[in-house]
Amino acid sequence: MTQTIVGLLAVDPRHLYVYWDLPRTLAAPVRLETCPPVGGSIEVPPSGSHYLENVPPDRTYHVELHSNGRIVARSNAVTLPPEEPVNEQPPIGVASR
Repeated sequence: MTQTIVGLLAVDPRHLYVYWDLPRTLAAPVRLETCPPVGGSIEVPPSGSHYLENVPPDRTYHVELHSNGRIVARSNAVTLPPEEPVNEQPPIGVASR
């Protein structure tokens, strides 16, 4: 029996990578959805990986795998960084140059 595994990784400010491995006995089809939504859901095989492209930066995401109208797996949460570096202010009491 296969253990259910699903993981989500931040690649850069606009790309996520998701991988999963679900039991082969799971009823098909399996749909992958991002939370919050980015585009529509996609049909996926019980095991695989996928790059999510053009994802809005500076937000927190997770993915869910659905089968027969129910959530069968949920990934870890990942926060994408902002697209542009944040202007850092010097600590209070430290003179800027």
